[in-house]
Amino acid sequence: MRAIISVQNQSFTDYEFIIVNDGSTDGTFTMLREVALSDRRIRVFNNKVNLGLQKSLNFAISNAKTNYIARIDDDDEWIDLMKLDKQYKFLLKNPNYLLIGTAFENSYTIFKNPISDQEIRQQILFRCPFHHSSVMFVKKVSNFNALYNEDLTYAEDWELWLRIGLVGKMINLSGVSIKVSSHNNLSESNFLSQNINNLRFIKKYSKFYPNQRLAFIYHYVVILFFKLIPIDSLIHKVAKRLYQSIFNKI
Repeated sequence: MRAIISVQNQSFTDYEFIIVNDGSTDGTFTMLREVALSDRRIRVFNNKVNLGLQKSLNFAISNAKTNYIARIDDDDEWIDLMKLDKQYKFLLKNPNYLLIGTAFENSYTIFKNPISDQEIRQQILFRCPFHHSSVMFVKKVSNFNALYNEDLTYAEDWELWLRIGLVGKMINLSGVSIKVSSHNNLSESNFLSQNINNLRFIKKYSKFYPNQRLAFIYHYVVILFFKLIPIDSLIHKVAKRLYQSIFNKI
């Protein structure tokens, strides 16, 4: 409910709120229907079986009536009441931009993302420069449709941002708009498989972005690291803090 309430508290109110219950059987769908009865902006869909994140996201986007899409995970929270208003107005005034995100907070730590389109492109082959719950993006422009790659198990958002960057500009606002739950990081126990997956689509789009060779070296080193170093070992924890420190200061 925290995520839902944070959306309802936004100063921008002219939106459609699509919620997809991905086949849960714990009474969530019943609760969501009751919430929707009290807010006409909410539309609730129920997958009879679990379809997975990527297909559920695409289902929601395909059913959206607007051309501007913002998303939030069910245990995150929009803490900036002006988030939607700022992002929507920016995209309206700057039609050459197709994707806008923000900084975020996790466990009382502020994590920054690169701000300008140039800075984002400098980093995008190394790491995902947007937090998924912070973004707003344009659903369709010309012949491009912003849908997630359903063949991916991890990092479907990062792969979509790489494709969006081929047809338009990207930006992050410097302020913090979201508080991220420390319990929703699915990658914590799957570092190796996730990084192997990441390298595949990095190779696909590398020629369109700067620092290709350095990015390849970086990802191969990361894959080798996780083959040799146990997860949650002291070395792993130190490397993780170093990574966060470097990218949080860029």
